[in-house]
Amino acid sequence: MTELAWWMLSPSPFTLAFYAACSLYGAWKIRRIYGDSYKRLKFLTALTDAVFMFGFLVVLLDSIWIIICGLRFGWVFPNSVPQLLASLFRNAMILALCYLYAHRYLQARATDKTFLMIVVNVAFMAVWFAVSPSPAWTDWTYAFRNGYSWATVITSFFVSHVVGKTLVGLTFLTYWR
Repeated sequence: MTELAWWMLSPSPFTLAFYAACSLYGAWKIRRIYGDSYKRLKFLTALTDAVFMFGFLVVLLDSIWIIICGLRFGWVFPNSVPQLLASLFRNAMILALCYLYAHRYLQARATDKTFLMIVVNVAFMAVWFAVSPSPAWTDWTYAFRNGYSWATVITSFFVSHVVGKTLVGLTFLTYWR
């Protein structure tokens, strides 16, 4: 097994930078739309609201990823099913927390386009997992750790980080359109 570099840890710095950028954008939009309703610490409150709003979307899609991963590869790697179930349970708790905190924004800002983009994300993941011959094609750090070729690592990185994060970002933008 290959040792992971600092930039390959989960969540990766690329993911954290993406989450931070989306959260800052959401905070800016929330302040523009709901700014008068905040009494103190306006930007900090708006940022917290945006983090929970974005977190709801990210954790929802991560939960769908876990379900699809379990359906596709769970029978091949039965020892990983308890980890998938524990991750799904963790995500359910985080989803509940995010919904409790940001439900007024989710209900007010979610449109048909938001739901359509979530369906597009799910369809993308379903196709991605359907054509993947192994988990290495769906998780680039798994491919790197287990010695797969650089072509597999780069392809997996591109699909998950470039295409996947673009779809998540576009879905988040539908809240503000």
